[in-house]
Amino acid sequence: MCQTTHWQEAEHCWQEIKHLIGSISDEKRKVKALVNLSTALAQAQHWQEAEQVIGSISIKEDKAEALVNLSTALAQYNDYHRLVQLVQQEWLRAKSREETFLLFPLAFNLLHHSPDLGIDLTNAFFWVDRFLQG
Repeated sequence: MCQTTHWQEAEHCWQEIKHLIGSISDEKRKVKALVNLSTALAQAQHWQEAEQVIGSISIKEDKAEALVNLSTALAQYNDYHRLVQLVQQEWLRAKSREETFLLFPLAFNLLHHSPDLGIDLTNAFFWVDRFLQG
């Protein structure tokens, strides 16, 4: 019962914070607040909520920063299965060379867990880069 009450209170707080962030008129400040909120959600292990907030971030560089923060939290809590899914999902969404470079650091936390992936990831990254260059 106590856990349910705490979760409901936390959920109410997140909703209030999202509403307050939505009222910020300066886009850069709003985006920075969304990055901070997604990072706080990730640190609290509220993965889906963090991903939902990240999905609303409009600036590519800030979205990549939030995704890297999420990947770091996933690795910190040893949720490598979800981390692999995140990396795959976001890499598949990349539509440009620039986005690919921004999203490459998502995999860094996997390398700490499985260092032997480094060579394969690097080779795959350079293959994709050559492909995108034409």
